[in-house]
Amino acid sequence: MKRLPSSTSGTRLLKVEDTALDLAARAIQEIQQDSPAGDYFDTSVLEAVLQFDKAARNPDVGFELIPPGRSHESFTLDRRTCARVRKWLDRVPSPQPFVISGRLDEIKHGSGRFRLLVDGRSALPGRVDPASLHVEVLRPLWGKRTTLEGIVHFKVNGKPRLIEARRISERGEGDRVFEQLPVARPASQDMLPGLRRKAAAFDPVDLGGAWPGDESVDDLLRQLD
Repeated sequence: MKRLPSSTSGTRLLKVEDTALDLAARAIQEIQQDSPAGDYFDTSVLEAVLQFDKAARNPDVGFELIPPGRSHESFTLDRRTCARVRKWLDRVPSPQPFVISGRLDEIKHGSGRFRLLVDGRSALPGRVDPASLHVEVLRPLWGKRTTLEGIVHFKVNGKPRLIEARRISERGEGDRVFEQLPVARPASQDMLPGLRRKAAAFDPVDLGGAWPGDESVDDLLRQLD
């Protein structure tokens, strides 16, 4: 069993002495960028930072963390930062259902986390949805080509952050078409904010029987009447 790396591509490696405040500082520093990738924040982090919004509305009030040693991160949280938080909240794509095929390269059995190698070079972190699967499902599939069905969460730049797997099985013959990283819909095509939560509860299995050609002969005859 292998351990997951401490960071994903594009992020700075974590140090042994790093604390939760260091991670928070990195998230706020990235939020303040003009075109962040979203490596250090997601919707929940943005919502947490926005809790400081009321105090930061006063232009004369801000929050600043200055560590005593140079080995730790610092940040400044002010009204401008909160405005950026609201901007990125509107631009983070909603979670969407996908089927993805690749090789189960690394697993962290205790927490149900894993890494899927897609198209031979791209890595997608994931975790087992405990409501749908038991973590033991990972053990016999380690190192094998697998196909996953689940909900993909995205970064603000539209790239996938991780997949919550609801079904995992060995790759079938026709699964080659799923050997690519998912792409989020553009923000202009995204669903209304009020429907975001419903998207996270969508199960790809619900599509069964909904594709053209799945209808029975009797159903087709009734449509012709």
